[in-house]
Amino acid sequence: IDDADDGEWEDCGRPNPTSNYIANSLTVFRGHLYAANIDARDEADWGHVYRYAGGRKWIDCGRVGRRKTTGVMGLIVHQGRLYVGTSTYDWTRVFSGEYEPARVYRYEGGTTWTDCGQPGEMLRINCMAAYGGRLYVGGDRGLPPPGEKQWTGRPYRVYVWDGSDKWNVAGEFPAEPPRNCYPHAMAVHDGRLFVGYPNV
Repeated sequence: IDDADDGEWEDCGRPNPTSNYIANSLTVFRGHLYAANIDARDEADWGHVYRYAGGRKWIDCGRVGRRKTTGVMGLIVHQGRLYVGTSTYDWTRVFSGEYEPARVYRYEGGTTWTDCGQPGEMLRINCMAAYGGRLYVGGDRGLPPPGEKQWTGRPYRVYVWDGSDKWNVAGEFPAEPPRNCYPHAMAVHDGRLFVGYPNV
């Protein structure tokens, strides 16, 4: 751009041939590029994380957990370790397919992942951030109570990890129009944690 050259993009391949989504998940960890897939066509391919090996080659780092979630969206490095959040992304089926709530996992190398617990009842962890030495996540509100078709009254929440398997509410945000504050992005800037929403 600086020398009036548009540059060129190189095709680096596709981590999984049956998944069309690499959603919110490109992350560098220990000098390697990682990506995760979501909503793959075949259930055997759900929720895998991949490490880039150059050219168009990706190395499968294994399935993240064994619960009924179709993939991984967020990846983040926190205190020198790689963490991921599982999700089921397809909004046309997420509330009707008996999917399980999202969870956070830590990468242990190879194809091994450690379960770090479940933040609330959300089915999608959209965003993750490391702030003040702690890990934060945000996402949807999960399934409505039995017998109800939609949520009424429950706010959206951001959760913070206590370092074991428990997650505490770090903040609540309005869920009713016109201020439908569904957490979609998080970043630390100038010493503060910011959260972004699609409707605000």
